[in-house]
Amino acid sequence: MNRTAELVEKWIAKAERDFVTASTILDKIPDFDDVICYHCQQAAEKYIKAYLICLNIDFGKIHSLTELVKKISNRPDYDKRLNGLVEGYEGFAVDVRYPEIIDKALPKPDEVLMTTIKIKEILLPLIRIELKKLNESTK
Repeated sequence: MNRTAELVEKWIAKAERDFVTASTILDKIPDFDDVICYHCQQAAEKYIKAYLICLNIDFGKIHSLTELVKKISNRPDYDKRLNGLVEGYEGFAVDVRYPEIIDKALPKPDEVLMTTIKIKEILLPLIRIELKKLNESTK
């Protein structure tokens, strides 16, 4: 397997762990809305970064999903729905981890999880296409 493809698979696996964590917490402890939102943001961020790695696009240490999505917005296969989907995630990577900010109203965690599913459903097919290209180029 191509080294880049291996790295992408690792990012997807990490994204899946965050996604499953958010799903499990929502099911077992739905009042932990800050933790659910955090893990949803982390999953979405990792799916986006996996796609950026496929495309050999540097992303640095950015956690803003809006900024990450801008890096792919000029691609012909770009799905404009991503713009609206990632807007609601700003602040989940950092803000929800601090007690002073936890008192802010958060969106319903089940809605955030559904948004994460939509992001995943948009990006995973694109990632799989790019992975196939990467693996074919090493044959």
